[in-house]
Parts: sequence; structure tokens; C-alpha cells
Amino acid sequence: MAGRRPLDLTGLPVAERSAAQEYDYILADLTFNSKIVINNLTMIAADNKDNAAVPIVYVITSRTGEAIGDQKLPLFYLLDSIVKNVGGVYVGLVAPKLPKLFLDAYPLCTPKTQGSMQRLLGTWTPVFGQELVNHISSKLSVMTSSMARISDQVGNPLPRPQPLSIQPITHPAVVIFLPSGERSPVHPEQYELTISSSSLSYRV
Repeated sequence: MAGRRPLDLTGLPVAERSAAQEYDYILADLTFNSKIVINNLTMIAADNKDNAAVPIVYVITSRTGEAIGDQKLPLFYLLDSIVKNVGGVYVGLVAPKLPKLFLDAYPLCTPKTQGSMQRLLGTWTPVFGQELVNHISSKLSVMTSSMARISDQVGNPLPRPQPLSIQPITHPAVVIFLPSGERSPVHPEQYELTISSSSLSYRV
């Protein structure tokens, strides 16, 4: 991806940096809400859950944190896909990072993307538990109220923040969630990956 700066990997052990670099290289293809790219990245995460889950989560959360505005949304959809379709170790790795990642991103996005983020949050109770979702929701409620007051005080030059509306949504265990609301089962045999590597495993 042109102009994409190298990821700072100093937060990872040296032994895990090669896998992180490889996943980051493929992650560069996720420049919009692409079903195929998200599915491929999810399957790579599944194939490497035993040996590279930590660097994979590090890469996704780091790139989400540095992405600009609405460009964060495809990365949240990728995290969403991994924790719902692969689960296990990924849920434990993502959960501690999620409140700050989500709450830092929310005010930087447009109202439309904020609405998409709220809908995602509404699906996470079966994955992360009610306590974590309630924590994010309560912080988000305070944030949106504050954003609305500031917008009113300065003459409302920007669109008002999306009103908070979190609705719990149940979902099948194995399914890709897309921004349109469409659900697509994962079919690994539909995709062929040709990248070779000594650090990550790929389906061929």
C-alpha cells in the first residue's frame, strides 16, 4: 500500500515480529469493507491461532489505532470476524484492548460510521460478555452527550454525533458479518492463498 509506514514492532518479542510483518503485509489489502479480504484474513488468523495469535492481534489493533477516521471501520469488521468465527485465544487477546480502541476511534468517525460501530457493539455480548459491552456502552453514552453539547455550544458547525442506540443481536457461531448487514458463512475452500512463508501457515 503506497505511503503506508512500517509498523512499530518493538512491543512484540523478536521471535514474533516476522509473523507480524507478514500479516501486516496482507492486511494492507484491506482498504475498504471487502468481504473477500476479510474472509482471507480471518482464515489466516484461524490457521495460525496456535502459533501467531499474539502478533496478529497486535498488528490489527495497532493499524486500527493509527488509521484515519472512517478507515478504522474495515479493521473493526476484521476483528469482529475473527472473534466470532475463530474465537478462543483471540477473544482473550482482543477483550482488554477493545474498550480503549473503540472509544478512541468513535469520536474520530463520521455519524454514519458511528452508527455502524454501535451496531457492531450490539453484537458483542455473546462474544465478550455483558460486563465489557456495558462498560463500553456507558462510556460511549457519556461521550456522545458531551459531543452533542460541544457541537451545540459552537453553533453546530459539524453533524451531530450519532445518538447512542445499542441493541443486542444474536448470531450463529460461524458467520462473516458485513457492513451491509448481510451474513455470509465461511467457506475456506473458496479461497486460494499463494503467499509462501516460514512464519505463518496458509491454505493453498
